[in-house]
Amino acid sequence: MFQCKEFTIHQDLCAMKVTEIACIQGAWTPIPDEVNTILDIGSGTGLLSLMLAQRFPSKEIVALELDEASYQQGKQNISSSKFSRQIHTLLGDVRQFQSAQTFDFIICNPPFFENQLKSPDVTKNLAWHSEELSMQSLVHHIHRLLQPSGSASLLYPYQRLNELKACCKEQGFLVERILFIKHSVKHEIGFFIALLTKSISIQEAMQEEYLVVKENQVYTEKAQLLLQNFYLKL
Repeated sequence: MFQCKEFTIHQDLCAMKVTEIACIQGAWTPIPDEVNTILDIGSGTGLLSLMLAQRFPSKEIVALELDEASYQQGKQNISSSKFSRQIHTLLGDVRQFQSAQTFDFIICNPPFFENQLKSPDVTKNLAWHSEELSMQSLVHHIHRLLQPSGSASLLYPYQRLNELKACCKEQGFLVERILFIKHSVKHEIGFFIALLTKSISIQEAMQEEYLVVKENQVYTEKAQLLLQNFYLKL
């Protein structure tokens, strides 16, 4: 169980557990005031949907999850929270997902790995490996489901940055803003969160930010500011 200040995440049925890096995505991702509808692709435990609901109480969120066990647990986490009226849970595959509306914003913490050694656990493979939903396919479906003026947040390991840039160029996205994340000052960049946009009014040069999560095993001031509304001990 992962206890936040305003909601609780049960995760015993989910292959993808709550991670610190996903919490940073939920806390950092900037969402414009004019956004009304958000799609969370691969919502799992419901963590990102719940974090965004806490940050943006006026937004309508659709949480879409492929794995049935994860869907049921995410649905329970959401329905038992005070944000239940704001979040709609759906069981389904984004590749077949048809919506009467396109979304103003899309967020996704996708499977990180592609063409790498797998676990014997099928559900873990689905959560961590992207053979079922490649980066190229994911970016395509985000483009399909996003409003022309919309934007999207994606979290990936740093080594996949150039691959994401290539997929974005192919689909007509620009990387508008990016957060590079280091676990500590002694570590190399481990992950990045990219904000994608279709808007042709955005300049080609992306805005770059950096976050060092911990220094001497203590959260840095910037990390504390991001996470203090969610973590109990901050």
